[in-house]
Amino acid sequence: MKRYNWSLELAKKEAKKYTTKIDFRNNSYSAYSWAHRNNVIKDICSHMKPLLKSWSLELVQIEALKYQYKKDFRKNSLDAYSWAHKNKVIDIVCSHMKSGYTDLTVQKAKEEALKYKTKKDFENGSPRVYFYAHSKKIIDEICSHMDSGRGIWNFELVKKEASKYKTRKDFQENSKGAYLYAFRSNILDEICSHMDSCRGIWNFELTQKEALKYESKKDFERDSCGAYCFAYRNGYLDEVCNHMIDNAKTDNDVIYIWKAISLGKWNDKDIYKIGKTSARLGKERIYFVANEANMQVEIVLIEKVNCKASNLETEILRMGEKINLSGFNGASDFRAFSKNDLKKAFEIVEPYMKNINIRD
Repeated sequence: MKRYNWSLELAKKEAKKYTTKIDFRNNSYSAYSWAHRNNVIKDICSHMKPLLKSWSLELVQIEALKYQYKKDFRKNSLDAYSWAHKNKVIDIVCSHMKSGYTDLTVQKAKEEALKYKTKKDFENGSPRVYFYAHSKKIIDEICSHMDSGRGIWNFELVKKEASKYKTRKDFQENSKGAYLYAFRSNILDEICSHMDSCRGIWNFELTQKEALKYESKKDFERDSCGAYCFAYRNGYLDEVCNHMIDNAKTDNDVIYIWKAISLGKWNDKDIYKIGKTSARLGKERIYFVANEANMQVEIVLIEKVNCKASNLETEILRMGEKINLSGFNGASDFRAFSKNDLKKAFEIVEPYMKNINIRD
């Protein structure tokens, strides 16, 4: 559930629907985030069941046996999962679980690829299979039927493509390549002359309602450009976006790196997400990006530092190979690191570490 403007009373009412913080965070992230930022999370969650504090190897093993995948273990029993990681027994308690790729084969990857017209659509629509194909070095083979996406559009093709849609919004959302070609070639008005005009339908109420669908300004701009531009032009963009995660100012005092286990390997290298956050927000930013991208993660570094975390982030992001992900908040900050790259990243952070534990 998303609300336009959380208050203590509304957040408390929302929190009463849940029995654990994990359920609260997973099902009502904006209220949970608001409560964290305003330091009332303990007050409004006082009725919830406390997470088990005294895990043991035996108890964690019993808990882990409920799940077939690490992703489900992390999502549904985060405290036990975290205990296993901290005590370096995660591989032991998860030894019965299926690997993220065991269900994939070359044939299944080929069948999945046939659903898409371009590699970009394949990557966005099925990233796990896409990266599996890369790891098996079959990406070119299974994508041989696809359009390259470069240089294929011309006036006639774009006009034919545009004729499939009744509104510019549908055209933009379903055929971005053709839409951008028309926009850059200054022929958009001509090829869209048959479409219903959507101009003038936005007002404050409609824009506010539309903005509530998104967790960040970036997603709002990308997926609802008309509403976003209307709000921007009329001077109330910040007002309709005040529930969004990117409005929470960061203290810029924590640097983190986590391994994107669900993405497998890129050129035989593990894939990592690099980012910054605030100590007061704990691991909230990590969980937000991971949940939004539907990824299984393993935190390898999260440290409070005595400098601007963004400076360290920039330096680390210059290393490794850039992974071209898109479609979710933080997608541009993934890199493929060798073991040596990861070691260098730790060395960059080490002189600035404050050695303070970051809460979940």
